[in-house]
Amino acid sequence: MEYVATTEAGEIPITIAEGDRKVWVNSCEHQVDLQDDGNHAVVSLLVDNHSYAVSIESTGDVFRIVVAGRVYPIRVATRLRQQLAAAAGQQRIVPEDMQIRAPMPGLVVSVAVQPGQAVSSHDLLLVLESMKMQNEVRASEAGLVREVRALAGQMVDGGQVLMVIGREEGETLPI
Repeated sequence: MEYVATTEAGEIPITIAEGDRKVWVNSCEHQVDLQDDGNHAVVSLLVDNHSYAVSIESTGDVFRIVVAGRVYPIRVATRLRQQLAAAAGQQRIVPEDMQIRAPMPGLVVSVAVQPGQAVSSHDLLLVLESMKMQNEVRASEAGLVREVRALAGQMVDGGQVLMVIGREEGETLPI
């Protein structure tokens, strides 16, 4: 089946072999496997023998893929649907508030931001300890901290919303 993934970087053609674990992205073949942990918040994605903990959220036809605290907005459509949407002029997505989720269960060690604070891409948001390692959760893009839902010393589950960061009104993401 042929798809088109539309991201901030542009359109990416994807072909998935039915009944197989082969995927072609930009004509490059990859072996993939996806395992759900049962709670549907975080899945294990194996791509060419490299494992990634991935959170997948959907808002309509837009998916927000979260890998290592970084958010990747993406729209996936069949090749035909993508062509029809392009013909109808549906080229942009109005962004919604970003939900920053825990990439894994752990203990919130510190929170570096507060509601109302402006953050830039890559700013430190909080530190999460898991399996005796401290992991920095950073902003994937600029915005305004709307809510902080995690406190230092709090245990959180993988996929739990830690904070909400909003984008400026009228700002759009090219998708």
